[in-house]
Amino acid sequence: MKNRYFFKIFFYLIFIFFISISIVHSVHSAEEPYTILLHSWQGKATLVQWTNLGNGDTGQPFVTPYVLEKSIQVKGTFGAGGNCRIEGSNDVTSPTWAALNDSFGTALNITAAKISLILENTNQIRPNITAGDGTTDLTVTILFVFPK
Repeated sequence: MKNRYFFKIFFYLIFIFFISISIVHSVHSAEEPYTILLHSWQGKATLVQWTNLGNGDTGQPFVTPYVLEKSIQVKGTFGAGGNCRIEGSNDVTSPTWAALNDSFGTALNITAAKISLILENTNQIRPNITAGDGTTDLTVTILFVFPK
């Protein structure tokens, strides 16, 4: 009889645990996680993507030392005045973020769908949605190419 109550309580606690996890994950976070779509293509490249970025969101930083080249693609609904700034930092802890530049030296403040090279090679990189409206919904994909 005691074992039956123990198992009921045990399963009830497990149920509460999983419900609480699902509630925590459903709360919107301002730092959106990335997904690695392709890792180590012939040992030379990694493809990273942030999805569903809205006005005010920043992507979780991706650590990128030893990268030879980086190519970025931004697509989706920009909304009114939408802007995706690509930022980098060489700080390991408490990073100070700065806008990165394209191959022409122009800051990567992207206001329409675009593919571009990234000039600087920083320790960390992230997208930052600095403007937009309630319809802003962007996907940012970066291809990192490593030395041979």
